[in-house]
Amino acid sequence: MLARKDVQGTLLGINYLGIHVRRTDKLLKEARLHSIQSYLKPAEDYWLQRSFRQPNSVPRNLFVASDDARVLRDIQRKYSKHINILGKSNETRSSASLQSRYSEKSLLELLRDIYFLSKSDFLVCTFSSLICKLAYELKQFREDATGSFTSLDDSYWFPGSQAHATVALRDHIPQNNLSDGNASRNQIAIQKGDRVNGVFNLWDGFSIGVNTRTNEKGTFPTYKIAEIEEAANFSLFSNSASSAF
Repeated sequence: MLARKDVQGTLLGINYLGIHVRRTDKLLKEARLHSIQSYLKPAEDYWLQRSFRQPNSVPRNLFVASDDARVLRDIQRKYSKHINILGKSNETRSSASLQSRYSEKSLLELLRDIYFLSKSDFLVCTFSSLICKLAYELKQFREDATGSFTSLDDSYWFPGSQAHATVALRDHIPQNNLSDGNASRNQIAIQKGDRVNGVFNLWDGFSIGVNTRTNEKGTFPTYKIAEIEEAANFSLFSNSASSAF
């Protein structure tokens, strides 16, 4: 178990934004590489929005967690002039490398990272990573964290959860003859009102999913769909049940 002083460190009482950058073996087949800039863009947007409500009082503190020691070094080199970077040294970060990942030291570092990520005011990560999901789940345990995160790839899900259903906001006609290699891949047609399931955001302006009307699977512009919010029916709060309270 982590000692209390090890967990608390110097971050408690500080407002900060957390990012988790999962790389190394994850990039072999399970996830795509996202640049450091793509993580910092949501962070900059968050700080800008906060500055509108709290002029001159928004701390630009950033906690960085990663399994790649080069990430912290790159962020320090490129952004340290206008961002206060929190976290540990590259030597400590290297405990997450593939060579030492299953050591006791690496486990303790991982637990610290999850804890501090979950305590952040805003979280930027990739839901394709279980570490990212766990940090988000811990945030949800303490507060409604629905609007205090950005995932750069997947939407939130867990084994056994219901599929995320989306609806088409406007028509899309496939344009597979475009010269852009990304935009030209196996596009499908969607019509306004179509339900599209199994959607995965490719984060290049396109998503991939299955049109339930045509049963076709392919890509389409992400901005042309929106997630469907479905309310669960809790009988406890029906008129018959609530009258007993």
